[in-house]
This record gives sequence, C-alpha cells and structure tokens, in this order.
Amino acid sequence: MSRSLFLVFILLMAGLQGCRVTPDISTSVTHPVYWQYFPDARSVDVESTSQILALSPDAERFVTALSATGIADDSLALDRFIDAIFHHQQQGLSYHSDANYSVSETFRLREANCLSLTLMTYALATHAGFEATLSTVEIPEYWSRKEGYSVLNGHINVTLKQVFNGKVIASRVVDFDERIESQQFPATEVPLTSVLAMFYNNKAAIGLISGELDYAFAYMAKGLELDPSMREGWVNLGVLYRLSEHYDAAEQAYLRAVSLDATDLTAKENLAVLYRFTGRDLLASALEAQVISQRESNPYFHLIRGDEAYDSGLYAIAHAHYRRAYRLDRKNHLVLSALGKSAFSVGKLSDAKVYLERAINNASHEQDINRYTSKLAALTSVHNKTLGDFE
Repeated sequence: MSRSLFLVFILLMAGLQGCRVTPDISTSVTHPVYWQYFPDARSVDVESTSQILALSPDAERFVTALSATGIADDSLALDRFIDAIFHHQQQGLSYHSDANYSVSETFRLREANCLSLTLMTYALATHAGFEATLSTVEIPEYWSRKEGYSVLNGHINVTLKQVFNGKVIASRVVDFDERIESQQFPATEVPLTSVLAMFYNNKAAIGLISGELDYAFAYMAKGLELDPSMREGWVNLGVLYRLSEHYDAAEQAYLRAVSLDATDLTAKENLAVLYRFTGRDLLASALEAQVISQRESNPYFHLIRGDEAYDSGLYAIAHAHYRRAYRLDRKNHLVLSALGKSAFSVGKLSDAKVYLERAINNASHEQDINRYTSKLAALTSVHNKTLGDFE
C-alpha cells in the first residue's frame, strides 16, 4: 500500500515563479462553511461516526473467536490478534486509494485504503479489549495524480496495547505501509474524532474529483464540524468554493488553513492559484516563491512536476525533473518507474528496462510489484522485437 490515501486534500498545481513580497494572510473568518451555496447538500445522507465504526456480525464473530483463547495475561495474545488482522486482509484484499469504507464494509469487502484499514483495526482491537491510539505520521509531502488533480497524501497508523492489572504487557504499532514504517518518521497521537474527520474529508475529496459538489460539501462540512482544526479540510473547501466561483469564500477557507499552520504549503499554493486567477499577481508571486523555496528538497515535488511535463509531451523536461527526484531519493520505486517511463518515451529501451527492474526491487507491496512486472514484460517484448528487427 505504498500509495495510500490516508488523509487527502486537493492541490491545483500552478506555475511557480515571482518576486519575494510578503502578503498579508491574516483573516478574522473562523468558520467559513456556507451552506447557502450548496442547499442541496442538506439532502446528502452522511453516515454517522457510530455507523463508520460499527462492527458487523461477522466482524464480531472474528473477534470472539480470537478472544476464546483468552487475552488477559497472555503476552502473545496481541501478536496473535495482529497476525489474524493481517491474515484476514491479505486474503483477497484489493487496495484502492478511493475505497474509503466503514469498518463493516472494509471487513466484508476486503477492499480499502489504509485509513479504512486502520479504523477497522482500531474498532476490532477495542472490541477485543485492547487499548488503541491513533497517530498521524509526518511524511514528506507526497502527491499522486487522479483525474487531472494532484492529490496530496498523508499517513496514519495505530498503536495497540495489552494491559493487565494496570500494567502494559505488550505494545505494537500496526502500520499498513511497510515502506513508511521502515523509515521511522515522527508520529503524533491524534484523537479518534480527528481521524473520523479525515474519513469524511477523504469522501469529500473523492466527491470533488468526480464533480459531485453537493456531496463533497456535505462531507466537508461534517468533517470540519467534527474537527475545525483540520487544515486539509479547509483547503479542500477552498478548492470547492473556487470551482463553484465563490472566490471570496475560497480565500476565507484557504486563509483559515494558513491561520492554523503558517507553514502549510498546500494552503499557500492554492491561495496563490486563487490570487493568480483573480488578477492579484503580486500576492500570487510572493506565495509561489515561498512555496517553491521550501519544496526544492522534496523528491515528490519534482516527481509531480515531471508527471505534468510528461502529460504535456515534454519528455526531456519530465526526465530532468525525474532525475532531480532521483538525486534526492535513489530508492524510491515511484521515481524509478517514472525514469523508466521517460526513458521509454525517447526510445532508450535498455535504460527503461534497468529502471523498471530497480523499481521492482525497491517496491515493497505486491500491487506495485505486479504493475512494474507487467510493464517490464511488455517492455522486454518490445525490446526483443526491436533487436530482432535490427538483426
């Protein structure tokens, strides 16, 4: 699950350039959620938090079967529980970044993103009698592309503890992305309400991408009601307002995000997009300069810029961006795959083959490995045919 959609907000990329002027980004608006702009959103059936966390009868039987052996003072009980969770989700699990399902749906369908898997684990563990805490992981900014949008991903995991007579006898971190787990990024504990707000935000983002604006607004409003400090929710709301031509409200939402965290690059970049769109070029340039100066050391920034160039047919520019990303992270399978793609686009089949082989070696999840293996097989077929024609 190396490209997990844990918490997500939309980033509309713009050309980054300009002089250094510090704009005034203060605001007195505290909660710019304007239902009057989306009156039909009232009819959207947004599930409650209890519905998200509810266990199905099958899930309850799963926990009961595990608990039958007793967990109170058995120091291996937690390990058995975690093994059972992974065994369950590995039996036919299909990973989809937009599979943002409730606990019962995730357990039944075995189709989920990692936020849903983490919530499922939390719910099963607490029902089994373990203590569970949720944490956000401070990973570098990381984008994926979806239907013309750049989607910025975050990460979350859960820590399970087994307590007996007031003493912790076992503690484990459950993380569904081995690559992130292995890098040991700092993590910050967050309340369940914040994670549920992320769940609503994910569903809002999916609605926004698919053009279901009333649906998106309903879920954004619910998420921000649950956690008004959720910066990514305010950014998404700003994007929604901008797309629906409520520009003043969009600015208020972006400024709300910045007021919560003055270092939020995504909020600033989206605000710069809005400033540029509404003719305030000086303010836009100032924010763009701040953003680009802080993103130069992030390989994912160069990866997304390369993808944009590649999509426009600018293969040499794309390759240059991918090379910059590679210099910052030589073992990133996404970067290696992108280098293979750009090498293939200019006819360097041998180079493309090498990059794909390295992407396979550095990928940790079956879905990525299978995708690269399929590409490599197709490339090898083309390469062999080309050699045959040459001979």
